[in-house]
Amino acid sequence: MPGLEVTAVVLVAVVVPTWPARRLHANEPVLLVAGGCLIGLTPDFRTVRG
Repeated sequence: MPGLEVTAVVLVAVVVPTWPARRLHANEPVLLVAGGCLIGLTPDFRTVRG
């Protein structure tokens, strides 16, 4: 089921940058944008098909 995989990746993409940002008192939106850019560069997630 592709919808569940995409949901899991988005959840990880939000949690992974947010946790260290809060611990290091860094800017969360910058890390979230960087994480989104990294996901966009991943070949399997360039286009999402439902």
